Amino acid sequence: MINIEGVLKYFSPTEANGGKVIVKNPLNYYNKNLLSKKYKDVKVTLVDKAALDKLKEKDEKEYQKKLNELKESGVIAEGMAETVDAFKQFFDGFGSFGNENALSFYVEDPNEKIVEILIYNADGEKMNYGSSKYGSHKLSISLKEEAQPNWTIEVLVESEQALKELKFKIASVLLP
Repeated sequence: MINIEGVLKYFSPTEANGGKVIVKNPLNYYNKNLLSKKYKDVKVTLVDKAALDKLKEKDEKEYQKKLNELKESGVIAEGMAETVDAFKQFFDGFGSFGNENALSFYVEDPNEKIVEILIYNADGEKMNYGSSKYGSHKLSISLKEEAQPNWTIEVLVESEQALKELKFKIASVLLP
């Protein structure tokens, strides 16, 4: 017989405990950190089309710079670099980052505190249809219909106050 001990983590987010940040009329907050009033170490920025184009341009420049460095250092051969570039172009054709029935976010979350981002219409119906992550910072949430100004975004964040730890101990367990 053995004893089993452990800790269950229970996530119970509310506005009061900082686990839930509610943003009403989110389309008024393009290119602003939606969490700036509550968190300094986590950022979720709703990105508009102009900002998306800047991010894509910056990413492309960084990609080309890194690819050239790898070629010059001999880490990858010239033919291999062209293959890598062809695959990149192929996969860039997929995805909905920036589509009209999606909201796009730039996320900085080094400690992975963000649990989920939920989007609700004016009637309180969840409008999330799915999500896609592009790289380590870009997130696109597909919606059932085009986003409206009177919708609400809820960002669920793992805060100390929203996370409860329940210790347990089961004594005298008979194992086969």
